[in-house]
Amino acid sequence: DDIPVVQTVIVEAEPTTLSRAFFGRVQARETVDLAFAVGGTLARLVPEEGMRVAAGDVIAQLRRDDFERAVARAALQLEMAARDAERARQLADRAVGAATRAEDSETARALAAVTLKDAQAALSDATLVAPFDALVAARLTPAESIVSPGQAILRLHDMSEMRVEIDLPERVFVAAGGLDA
Repeated sequence: DDIPVVQTVIVEAEPTTLSRAFFGRVQARETVDLAFAVGGTLARLVPEEGMRVAAGDVIAQLRRDDFERAVARAALQLEMAARDAERARQLADRAVGAATRAEDSETARALAAVTLKDAQAALSDATLVAPFDALVAARLTPAESIVSPGQAILRLHDMSEMRVEIDLPERVFVAAGGLDA
């Protein structure tokens, strides 16, 4: 008996690949404008646009001489107020001076201590450091400018996480099974 011979052929279909192009925008995790908490003359502005800076790097600084003099003046006023308070306390203890004078002198000493802390804080605030690893997007104020408290100096992008925003037509999203029709 003749066995029928059957030839089998594997037929491969042409792949039907659908290709689409979408345009999007790469965005930083966060974008911030940095400013000084105090006003003064911008003496130093380190990074240029496009530079990367590390967290904690000094990126801008105001002229410090006025702030340093304010700290020195406040320290001297505190020393003087402390001497006056001690002298007034000794006189009050010996009943030679008034107790209210001693209390007023102690209050003046406490106020001088607060003034010194304020001056030290202002000196510290005259230096601007990078809050995170960042990319400098823009220099918003030129060096040697007089700046006000809160005036934006630099714009930084936090590049620790990148986001891509794509405008996707809804019909494509639905066709891919992304939305309930």
